[in-house]
Parts: sequence; C-alpha cells; structure tokens
Amino acid sequence: MNRISFLSAFFSMVIAVLLVTGCGNDGAAGGRKPDSGQADMPNTEVPQREVTLAVPDMNCPMCPITLRKALAGVDGVTSAEASLDEKQARVVFDSSKTGVDALIAAVAEAGFTATRSGDADE
Repeated sequence: MNRISFLSAFFSMVIAVLLVTGCGNDGAAGGRKPDSGQADMPNTEVPQREVTLAVPDMNCPMCPITLRKALAGVDGVTSAEASLDEKQARVVFDSSKTGVDALIAAVAEAGFTATRSGDADE
C-alpha cells in the first residue's frame, strides 16, 4: 500500500511541475520565448478573396445546402454562403490555394451551373 501512495504522490508532483513550467515551453506565457524573434517575422496573412457566383439552377430549399457543402469541400475555401432567393453563392477563399474556376467546377460537380457575377475586392 505504501508503494501505491508513493507512486501517486510522485506522479502528482511530476504533473504539478509540468504545469508550472509550461510543459517544456520555458515557462513563457503562450508557449513563446520572450526573445524568440517571432515579432520580426514577415506578415504571412493568407491572400483572401471574395467572389459572388450566380447560380440560376437553385430551385428548392435543399439546393443552397448542397451548394454550400460542395463549395466548402474545395481546398482553400474559408466561407461559403448560398441564397435560394437571390440564386447566388458568396465564397471567401485563399487565392493561393484555389481560384474561381475551381469553385465553378465544384458547383458543376454538384449539379448546378454557375457564372461569376462579381468580385467584392475588385
């Protein structure tokens, strides 16, 4: 019984030490070293674009759901919305990973036709 109590106390101490020291992050808040040089790194923001696609084939309440799923499945898409009333889809995507042609192809694979109706950042 003493051995079990000893092991329990030992592992409790190890866990406490790891929590206090940050599990190998040198105790710096957020896991960053104060002088790590991370502030000097170049801006690596993702080049986001927004496009609106006209999708005249949507005609039932399931169509926007199907369209959103198809667009969200394209690598680089960060947001996809579809409106049955407007018969449009608005897509925000990483232009370094995909483009409008790939979005239109995904819409076609889902059984709809789409044309580009305008870019928000043009």
